[in-house]
Amino acid sequence: MITDIDKLVEVLQNKKDKGTTEYHFRPYSIDGVVCYIVLYFKYSIFTVESVNIKCKYTYEGRIFNQPYVLYYRKYKSIMNALECIQKVTTKYKILNGDLESPENYEELKLEECILPYNESEKCSICFENTTDTTLCDHFICFNCREKCILKNQPNCPICRNENILKYYNNSIGLFNNRDTNELSRIFIEDRYKDSFSSNLEDDNTQSLYSDGDEDEDEDEDADEAEDEENPVIVNNNNIIEPIVNEFIYHI
Repeated sequence: MITDIDKLVEVLQNKKDKGTTEYHFRPYSIDGVVCYIVLYFKYSIFTVESVNIKCKYTYEGRIFNQPYVLYYRKYKSIMNALECIQKVTTKYKILNGDLESPENYEELKLEECILPYNESEKCSICFENTTDTTLCDHFICFNCREKCILKNQPNCPICRNENILKYYNNSIGLFNNRDTNELSRIFIEDRYKDSFSSNLEDDNTQSLYSDGDEDEDEDEDADEAEDEENPVIVNNNNIIEPIVNEFIYHI
């Protein structure tokens, strides 16, 4: 018996075979945060990207807006990707800017008994422990950040720095977007490459595109991602602003 998920696999496989480079599912709320789930056929990776919260990325002296990636995973097949997506959307929870499995979430919370947070590392709204901060270095967890944005309150809850909450930051300087080779390729090599005159094989940038260790779940290949993120500038108030309209997702 052919199920709806089998039909969806067939639809997605056809899109890939015809040269579609990315597939964006409709916006979906995961643990209270509105996300896009994106299949990147070329890299056999799916990502969970925040709709409302961006990540600034500096490359060759220019600053770009990217959707902040809460989670990413390699997959062996489209069916494997869909099965993983079902798990993530129904069971995972957000902690310090990452979507964690129930097991990982519980372990990380238990670790606090021997690896306590600093007294200052508490969300300024809900007072839960967090390493997430604003760009002006005030602590706010991801979920509270999202709630403020949805209520049209994008300013820092402490210093009122304007429109600051829509840009992700944390006190330990770890960002999925820039700390993994696969995501660097997706957001820099594929989306931004036409924006730079320098050779991508230059010795100064080669490490950004070099192959890293491969994960358990990998396979498949397709064409390059085409959509380019918008560069941003810093104004006199140190607020990041888009030069042109934000990147618009579509299927």
